[in-house]
Amino acid sequence: MDSATVTGTGQITLPDAVVKSLNVAPGDQVAFVQTDLNRIEVMSQSEAALLEAQRKFKGAAEEAGFKDEDDVMAFIKQMRADDRKAVA
Repeated sequence: MDSATVTGTGQITLPDAVVKSLNVAPGDQVAFVQTDLNRIEVMSQSEAALLEAQRKFKGAAEEAGFKDEDDVMAFIKQMRADDRKAVA
């Protein structure tokens, strides 16, 4: 188990194993995300953004009437066809 010490200004240094696991480099941002179980997860900022987008889109497919992947693909094909017509 890795640990870090909180400085007087509230900063921590991530252990090397955590940096490697998160696949982050100097200058990258990390996010601290509170879970439903009231725990804090550390993740890369891009992973946190993707997670937030997934949460916001949850249920959108059902609301749009998509029953399966075929419905989604048919919708995409129709949108592309509509775009081609608009450009022509």
